[in-house]
Amino acid sequence: MSDITKEVNRLNEIVVKDELTGCFNIRYVNEMLPFNILDSINENKTLSVCMLDLDYFKQINDTYGHLCGDFVLKEVGKILKDNIRKDIDWVARYGGEEFIIVFNNMSLKNVTKRVQAIKDKIEKHEFKWKDKVIKITSSFGISTLDEDTKTVESILESADKMLYLSKQKGRNNISHK
Repeated sequence: MSDITKEVNRLNEIVVKDELTGCFNIRYVNEMLPFNILDSINENKTLSVCMLDLDYFKQINDTYGHLCGDFVLKEVGKILKDNIRKDIDWVARYGGEEFIIVFNNMSLKNVTKRVQAIKDKIEKHEFKWKDKVIKITSSFGISTLDEDTKTVESILESADKMLYLSKQKGRNNISHK
């Protein structure tokens, strides 16, 4: 591979990756999610979007500082990436402490099981920052492609509503449509 090809590949990755977490970024969401939706519709496959938020994340930044908060976000990104099917599903940092996971061609039952496992891993994980051990929980909202949610905007809005419902239920929950 030539140096120019390597540099082009490196630049392409920079454009679609979140620098802090190594997850994809909002640009990738805007480019890839419409493609995944169209593919799911055309191939009659399932597609689910899971939106997740770290519960009370502001307290971590306020208590331990933003460098610690960044560390927690990196660790959560790694947990998420390590618990999806490689080259089938993908994870993006959606903003702040929010992430989305796109599950391609997986039943809602299996998506819910996978999300429960991810939720449990985050909750059990010990985030070791200097001499501190930090524990966090997370809330999840899942929306699956259907007649009412077959656009990027509608499926993200639906996942966001389900996330809000999880928070209303006391956080550290999973809700799905």
